[in-house]
Amino acid sequence: MNHPAIPQVAAFSKLGSVRQALGWGRVIHGESPTRPHEEPSVSTHAYIGVSGSAGKTTSLAATAVKLAEEGYTVDVCDLDLQANPTAIFGYLNHAGPTVADVISGKKKLRDVRVPARLELGYNDEGQPVYDMDVMRRIRIIPTSRKTMSPLAVEVVKDQSLVIALREAFIAEAEEHPEECADVRLIDCGGVDSPLHTLAALATTAETDFPAELASGLSGVITCAKPQWKELEGVPVTIAMLAGMSKTYNRPVELLSLIPTMIPTQGGAISQAEKDHDRKYAFRLASGYREMLAAAEDTYGPLLKAGVTPPVRRTNLADHAMTALTPLPLYRPADTRDVVADYSRVIEHQTRHGLFARRAAIAA
Repeated sequence: MNHPAIPQVAAFSKLGSVRQALGWGRVIHGESPTRPHEEPSVSTHAYIGVSGSAGKTTSLAATAVKLAEEGYTVDVCDLDLQANPTAIFGYLNHAGPTVADVISGKKKLRDVRVPARLELGYNDEGQPVYDMDVMRRIRIIPTSRKTMSPLAVEVVKDQSLVIALREAFIAEAEEHPEECADVRLIDCGGVDSPLHTLAALATTAETDFPAELASGLSGVITCAKPQWKELEGVPVTIAMLAGMSKTYNRPVELLSLIPTMIPTQGGAISQAEKDHDRKYAFRLASGYREMLAAAEDTYGPLLKAGVTPPVRRTNLADHAMTALTPLPLYRPADTRDVVADYSRVIEHQTRHGLFARRAAIAA
């Protein structure tokens, strides 16, 4: 179907409440939640878009937490000019080595990587207190605002730097494969910049990994509201990635579109909605079913993982960002519905080859 209106081509004070919300039960420090039977593959996904405030950082953080629950080791690589992921995962105003040091060749990934942590509050001496356990499977390749802006300038001056992160991933796979994360999630923020090229090319690193290190489907994920104005950025992103693929002779593609910030309406899902061929987990506000249908029909056939189930709008996402807390860990009783939306997103993406298990790849 052709749709001409759519552009074509608060930290917790009680640790138990967090772990109970995650379904981890009793976890003793130093132990790990049970891993799934199959080992995960190694894959890299960059969250890229040409517009801001589309929910990319919220989506990345939610995905990292949910994958960690499932037993994946996740690296969050922060290329956001505002350093939001670094702050959300426990390192506000980070002063140590950053991803910029990796890209400049001064440090290796293992020299800058730090464990994710959840700020719980402050002790009597006014020092922050962290839970280092609740996000044990998530690691951060951090950044800081003072290093990112100069890095963007350097990448423009020295085009060889656009492959530096890709080369760092490959080097780690060759030299220290045991340290490779199962999944790498790269946040690029919402501003079109040369760092987008660096991040996109990093998703092709697995094509040059050692043969014994299984690799899954890697590529770019984007988020957008389903309105025409917001979706204008999707064909721009597709064209941008096609240009990168041609210029650098590496296959870079947009894999998945997450419709975010969908308004809801009250009441139970009607029988007509249940009988409709397009079923959603919540009642969409008036007009949004048609918008989503248009987006699904337009971009679903173009993307390997298509258009995911939608994510409802909630002001709690803003509150979680303000509290510097990943959404699934922020007031779980209140955010469970939107967190369930993200679980459906991940399930959809997994069915289409993202975050695949090594056993599935071997088959």
